[in-house]
Amino acid sequence: MKRQVLFAFGLLTFLNSHAMPPMYRRAERILVEGSPVRVVRTVYNGSFFAYGSESHDFNDFLVEDGKATNITKKFPQFKNVEIAQPGAGVWAARWQEPFKQYSGYYKDGKLTEVVPWTWNGYRGSLYMTGGGGDWIGGYSTGAGPENPHKTVGLAYNPKTGERIDIADDRYNQFVGASPNNTLVYMSDWSEIAGTFEATHGIFRIKNGVNKFLGYGFAFGINRHDQVLSSLATHSMWMTEADGSVWQVGSQNTNFQITYGALDDFGNVLAYRVDEKMMIANGDTWFPLESRIEGGYSLDNPMMDPVTGSLYSRIKGRESEGVYRFDPVPEPGTLAALGLGVAALLRKKRQV
Repeated sequence: MKRQVLFAFGLLTFLNSHAMPPMYRRAERILVEGSPVRVVRTVYNGSFFAYGSESHDFNDFLVEDGKATNITKKFPQFKNVEIAQPGAGVWAARWQEPFKQYSGYYKDGKLTEVVPWTWNGYRGSLYMTGGGGDWIGGYSTGAGPENPHKTVGLAYNPKTGERIDIADDRYNQFVGASPNNTLVYMSDWSEIAGTFEATHGIFRIKNGVNKFLGYGFAFGINRHDQVLSSLATHSMWMTEADGSVWQVGSQNTNFQITYGALDDFGNVLAYRVDEKMMIANGDTWFPLESRIEGGYSLDNPMMDPVTGSLYSRIKGRESEGVYRFDPVPEPGTLAALGLGVAALLRKKRQV
């Protein structure tokens, strides 16, 4: 029995370290009110925020559970309503009046402002950038001339009203949260502006405990509390829930990274300086085109962190709008395969 357990553990470890990212198959063209959309800006579990096409008069739409809301028409008093990554049933949002900007969240058909950081009576400007779990957040700027912080990170829970202002260093920014309500943020003396030469401090808050994870630029966290980050532009790293760290695509990292995305199945999408896309699930990078059935070249795809699907226009066919590309086999099939291996081992023990 001991040998069987060791075999199973070794097999799972091998499969994890040598896993390949899925193939992706073109599933459907994204239509809203019967017309294609120009760009999908953010997506979560099949719901998404998109820029409408000319046939929509360039209005913007939020599609939740298949139901479309014309955000432009719903809030005619505001300008440039922008929806960002959601939390649970709530979307981080930014919007404008002619001479004032707001940040907060969209929930149950309403926009609600969240008050920015204030310092000695000065009120800063808040920029909501993302969310996850029950949380949304971003960062505040410009709260008075004597404020020692250039930016102050914010994590806000609309469900409970809990608020965490992050002011560890001169620059601070909320990154995201998992469905387990584990929060990730960055903090540094230098400006948090992108991956180039970025060696910001990355921190995790879990069960009220703040832990330093390392240096780099953090892109996000998934439901397994895996945190994806890059060290400058040269390599990507995964920090596991237990704090262990390993390099993504360690076998062939020979390109510069501008951005990264992570789904709940461990697939990592890398945006290169030369605008080409790479994907990995383990120690080897693959050109994204090589994992797309039909060899389509995708135009800046968005990854759904829950379903693993990609939303993108096809290069050379941009006028057709956005398509959804689903992983093949679906992640549920892989989970079933794992259960099958476990059942086989159980059966072998019983013989």
